[in-house]
Amino acid sequence: MEPFPLGQIGRPSQICTILYGTIVSFVAIVLGFVILEAGYRVYRMQKYGIIEMADLKGHQAFMADPLYGSRPVRNFDTTVIDPKVRRSAKSLAFWLDKDVHFNSLGYRGKEFTVQKDHGVYRIVMLGGSTVQNLEVDDDDTWSARLEDKLNHDPGFLAARHSSRAEVINAGVSGWRSREGLLLLQREVIHFYPDCIMIAFNWNDAWHGVNMVDPNGSMYTPQPVWQHSLLLQNLHTRFLNLVVNNTNTIRAFSARLSRDSEWAQVYRKNLAEMIRVTETAGAKAVLINLPGLARHKDTTSVEARSAMARTGLTADNYLFYAEMKSLISEILHDVGRQHNVPVIDVHKYYENFHDAELLALFVDVGHTTREGSEHIAEAIYFERAAY
Repeated sequence: MEPFPLGQIGRPSQICTILYGTIVSFVAIVLGFVILEAGYRVYRMQKYGIIEMADLKGHQAFMADPLYGSRPVRNFDTTVIDPKVRRSAKSLAFWLDKDVHFNSLGYRGKEFTVQKDHGVYRIVMLGGSTVQNLEVDDDDTWSARLEDKLNHDPGFLAARHSSRAEVINAGVSGWRSREGLLLLQREVIHFYPDCIMIAFNWNDAWHGVNMVDPNGSMYTPQPVWQHSLLLQNLHTRFLNLVVNNTNTIRAFSARLSRDSEWAQVYRKNLAEMIRVTETAGAKAVLINLPGLARHKDTTSVEARSAMARTGLTADNYLFYAEMKSLISEILHDVGRQHNVPVIDVHKYYENFHDAELLALFVDVGHTTREGSEHIAEAIYFERAAY
């Protein structure tokens, strides 16, 4: 018997050929992707003056946190970013051209002492990105504008036996009521607040319809592939397509239920924030922030077309209107149940229409400088509640 049958003599060379071909193909694919990535980075660098992704974490404004999901970086300031980047990156991160500062404690705006100064009436704002208000400069956030209005009202200060009002912006982009409750318990309650304004409006519902666990941390380690700007860009575009898909919008709408898990947890967290606030001897106030989409819609055809810049379309308009309506109902229900005032800024915004209304919004919920001024004005008008 022959040691190696003739039919098997060629197999080792065939295996080597296949293996070699596989390796070459893999290297070619990797090399092709590297060339694409390099080309994309060069394109971005020429167009925007940067290589890094101009997003929240790309400029070290936020850091991952196992408890909260993410937190602002202490002592962050956009003025340290290259001016060319700040001028040109608006299409990537609309807040880069604004003067945004997180103080030594990680809160938006100016410094404050944990131990409240004598004669200060201290208000703390809890909420998500619509409270943090990155769309405007530090001095133009609605919390800063409210502080200015209160300090120019001798009657308000005298009634509270105070010489100065201080409004602390404790809003953090992406945070839900879960994160706000944790911050209140762990930090804010130790700031000796006289009033806590609770303004969680969008994120509980948004993450809820996206099936995110309302009781769990949103902490997610950054995947390796996110180091690629090209893949980040493609991923972002894919998510936008998915979110604006008609079937997705229908699925989201079906989860806008008062009895859904996220809504129950939302109510529970609001109630607990009220309890913690009142136990500490401070006043609790709920804030119903405005939304661009409204059920009582009197928007003209021209204005509806112009809304495209905000991300509102014929397919998703009703969904966002329903979301805002449900959030409003829950806030008012909790307010009545716990005998806590609800300042309804959304209702106040019903006075604006068409181009006048559009000028107040960057997108469906975030406001421009003028829009933030009107929020401050609405809350100031209800100052007897706090």
